This record gives sequence, structure tokens and C-alpha cells, in this order.
Amino acid sequence: MNIFSSTSAIIKEAEYFNTPESFFNNFEVAFERVRSQILKIETRQEYIESGNISYEAMATGDLETAIHLINEARIEDKPLYDDLNLRGVDFLRCRPIKYPLSPYIKWELKVYEFNSHCERIFCCNYDAVKELMEENIKHDFMVFDSFIAFIHNYNTKGEIEGGWTTQDITHIVELQKMFIFMKSLSNPYTFYI
Repeated sequence: MNIFSSTSAIIKEAEYFNTPESFFNNFEVAFERVRSQILKIETRQEYIESGNISYEAMATGDLETAIHLINEARIEDKPLYDDLNLRGVDFLRCRPIKYPLSPYIKWELKVYEFNSHCERIFCCNYDAVKELMEENIKHDFMVFDSFIAFIHNYNTKGEIEGGWTTQDITHIVELQKMFIFMKSLSNPYTFYI
């Protein structure tokens, strides 16, 4: 879609962090500093979440156990979510979904139930945003207010390898525009359960 930039163009001018640890170390300050809104787009139909007991159960085909373990696996995120709620930060997530739903997506929709006490989560049919995904949104990203954006670098297996940060307001606005367009074609995640 020619009306938008692309994440591939934005990362050419962004700072790269070549390990998951160095990339995610930047998030603590962003979460502390955010005052109004966090926007997040997920692009992949599956991610590798090593060390997550719920994910590992799902990956072995035991969806029932995986769902049972979600709260235990995500409990470390609760203080962050509680803090964002207390400060009135609006956390919005969007993701396209391909049909038929994969076991990963079925599991993630259950994970969203945990996240929904802090996030407003929206999904859309991948076919509705296929052109946008193929031409513009080639990476997951998060935007914190208008002061910083994070663009994730996943390998083809869905493992995080690092990522980029940008504080360039023109890049941040482009990411916000892509998010708004995708959200306009989305429904609350509960529509897909």
C-alpha cells in the first residue's frame, strides 16, 4: 500500500540491538516513561517462546495443560500490567489471523484472556490486511506514546534475535498510521474464540 511507509524502510535508519537481551533492556525505561498509550502489532502466526511452561505444553500438543498453565507462566507480567492500569495507560494490541486457526493461535487467544485485564486486544482476518502485511508491516512493532518505537527482529522459526529502536517522530507516526489502519479492520479478540 503506497500510502504507508514500511517497517523495512524504517529499520534502515533505526538503531539495532543484536541480541534479545540488549533489545529488551531498552523496554524498562519505555514502560516507566509511557503516560498515555502503547500500540503493539504482532505479525507472525507462531512464535517460539522457550522457557514458557504453558507454551511448551502447547508445542507438545497438550492444549488443555497449556491453557491450565497460562496464569502461572504469565504471573511475572502482572506487576507491570497492574502498574500500567494504575497509571491509566491504554495498551492496544492488533494481530492478523490466518484460517484455519493453528494450535498456536488457539492457545494465544487463551493467553489474551490473561492479558485483557490490561490490554485491549484486536484481531483481524489476515486476508483483509494481506497487502498491508506483504508491503508495509514486515516486522512486529511497539510504539510508546510518541517518544519511542521498538521493531522486533524474528527469524523464520519465530525466535527473537534482537530488534531496532527509533525516536524519529516521522517513523513513529508512520507506525501509528499502520496500526490505526489495521485496527480499523479488526474486532475484539473474543470474536475469534
